[in-house]
Amino acid sequence: MITMHSEREQILKMLEEGKITAEEAMKLLDTVESQPAPPPRKNKFIRIRISGDDGEKVNVNLPIGLAKLAVRMASNFEPSVKEIDLDKIIEDVESGAEGRLLELQDGENKVEVYVE
Repeated sequence: MITMHSEREQILKMLEEGKITAEEAMKLLDTVESQPAPPPRKNKFIRIRISGDDGEKVNVNLPIGLAKLAVRMASNFEPSVKEIDLDKIIEDVESGAEGRLLELQDGENKVEVYVE
């Protein structure tokens, strides 16, 4: 990831090496400094719950980065979990989605996936 600090250093190095003029460096620096900083990344958790008539079977709460592992683990207890499109869920979460993303009812079993 390139930071504003490293971009500034690159511009100053190009100026020092004579690759750009002082005027071009000023324009580039103004452009770099006027760009808004990316918002801080909020740690999100994916929650997978599987329940049935006989109570809760699985309750997995993991950071989104471990979501694939959670689905694999949950699918050992409930085969209907394999129907979850995990790539779509991760794409939605990275786009800012929160709350309940999926609810599956398979006979007596219920699978819920949500993000907090």
